[in-house]
Amino acid sequence: MSKDKTTSHFDPEDLSVQRTDSGKVRREKFHRRMELIGWWMFVISAIFFIWASVKSGDIHALLGGVFFLLACVAFLLPYYFKP
Repeated sequence: MSKDKTTSHFDPEDLSVQRTDSGKVRREKFHRRMELIGWWMFVISAIFFIWASVKSGDIHALLGGVFFLLACVAFLLPYYFKP
């Protein structure tokens, strides 16, 4: 896998910290992948919550779902863009 230093896109598989112990690197990759899966599951949950609130006509639940979705996206941004 080649790394292009000129792009601002961050590959979630890239740890940007090189370690000599390959077990630690694999563990860090595993934890990063699990964090990403968890955040994407929260995004999917927020979308279903928004859909259910629209279907029921509950404006408060809709606003809560939209803010929850925006918060999930805000937490996902550091995984995909370098500071």
